[in-house]
Amino acid sequence: MEPTCVTVHLTAKDYGAFVGFALRSPLRRLQLIFGGGALLWLCGAWARNPQRSTPVYLEIAAVVVLGLLLLPKVLNAFFGWLMARQQVRIGSTDYEIRDEGLYFKNHVEEGVRGWSSFQRAARKGAASYLFVNQLSGFIFPDHCFATREDAVHFFEQLLEHLKGAGKPMNWQASRPPRLEPLEPAAVTVQLEPEDLRRFNRFLPGAWWRRLTFWAFIAIFVAGMFFVPSQIPSDRLISAPGAAPDPVFVFFIHYGVPLMVLIFFGFSFWRASRPSHYRKQFPNLFVPMTYTVSDEGLLGKSENGEFVTDWRAVFQFAETDGYFYVLLAKRRGMVLPKRCFPSKEAAAIFANQVRLHLEKHARNALSPTPAP
Repeated sequence: MEPTCVTVHLTAKDYGAFVGFALRSPLRRLQLIFGGGALLWLCGAWARNPQRSTPVYLEIAAVVVLGLLLLPKVLNAFFGWLMARQQVRIGSTDYEIRDEGLYFKNHVEEGVRGWSSFQRAARKGAASYLFVNQLSGFIFPDHCFATREDAVHFFEQLLEHLKGAGKPMNWQASRPPRLEPLEPAAVTVQLEPEDLRRFNRFLPGAWWRRLTFWAFIAIFVAGMFFVPSQIPSDRLISAPGAAPDPVFVFFIHYGVPLMVLIFFGFSFWRASRPSHYRKQFPNLFVPMTYTVSDEGLLGKSENGEFVTDWRAVFQFAETDGYFYVLLAKRRGMVLPKRCFPSKEAAAIFANQVRLHLEKHARNALSPTPAP
C-alpha cells in the first residue's frame, strides 16, 4: 500500500540540499561569470607571455577552479545551517496527502494547503520537493520514509494530486466542533511589497545587518578595483620590450570588476522591485482572513487553511501601522492596520490576541521575549 502519511524531521543537510536545488540557476550564473572572467584573464596572460611566471598562473588557475567547484557546496551548507537554525522550534512535522490538499501539523501550526497553491513538485537526489514558489516549499527527505520505494511512491502521489488541483476544500469537516467566541475578532489582510520591506526593517538587528551588508559590498568592490590596479601592466600582459595593449589593460584593471558590479547591481535592483516580490512569492499577496479563537489564530485563504497555536507565538508586537505575530525571531505574520475597517476594530483584535497570549504565552507580550 502506498504511503500517504509521513513524519518529517529536517536537518541542516536537508535544507542545504533544498537551497542548492532551488538556487541552482543563479549559482551556475555566478560560476560562469567568475569562472569566465578568471579564465579570460589567465588566457590573455598566457597568450602574451607563455614563458613568464607560468607556475604562478597555474597556481592561480588551480585556486580559481577549486573555488568555483566548492562555491555551491559552501553556500548550500551555510544557508542550510541558517535555515535549520531558524526552524529549530518547529521540530517534527506530520504530513498527510488528502484530496483537498496537503495536511500538516506540528506544535507550532496545523492546517491544509490546497493543491492549487503549489507551483510544482520535483525530485532530486535523496529528497522530494513541493514548491510554493521558487525559493520556498516543503521538503520530504528519503530518510524520513521506511524505504526509498516508499519515498518514490509518496512523490508520485503528490504529482497525481497536483494534476487534479482545484478541488473544494473542507478539511475541518472531520474535526470535532469547537466553541467560538460570540464575536470573534477577524481581519482580511491584503499585503503589498512595501509591507514585507517594513517587516524586514522591523526585525531585530535589521540596522546592523544592513550596515554590515553594505560595508561588505563597499569593501569588496573597492578591493576589486584597487588590487588589479596595483599590478604593473608590463608584468601581466607584455613581453619584455613590447608595448602594453591599452584595451587589455583596461579590461584587467577595470573590466572584470565592472562586470561583477553590474551583475550585483542588476540583481539588487531586480530583487527590490514590487513585481519581483509578486512573482517570487505570489502566495503572500493572496487575501488572507485571520480570526482569533480559543484554539489559536485561524488563517484562511483560497490556498488553504491553518491554525497557529497561541503557545507557538514568539512575540506579538505593535507599531504605528502594523501588528506582527512572530513565530520565530525572523518569521511571522504581518497584519497592516489599514486592513481593519476602523481603529476600534484594530484595537479589539489586538486586545483579544493579548488576552489569549496572557493565558498561553505570556512571555510573547514582553518587548524582548526569551528564545
